[in-house]
Amino acid sequence: MRNHYEIALVLGGNINPDGQPGRHARMRTERAVELYKSGVVDCIVFCGKYSVFRNNEESRLTEAEAMANYAKKLGVPSKDILKEE
Repeated sequence: MRNHYEIALVLGGNINPDGQPGRHARMRTERAVELYKSGVVDCIVFCGKYSVFRNNEESRLTEAEAMANYAKKLGVPSKDILKEE
């Protein structure tokens, strides 16, 4: 019998200066996406408030947002992603 959970909670890692998730954040995001795509979890919650400036703009990008953006690129729909910032 396979386990099923409502959410996968992904803790923040780090953000590269270009706004992309760092190595650990990418690995955590990729694992959560695997669980989502295999039907083990229904939703992914990304956590992380640490932020960097976005491309020299005044707006900031949080760890949670960077990982959520990466998960979307990997095929997770926005409706199944939550951010805790």
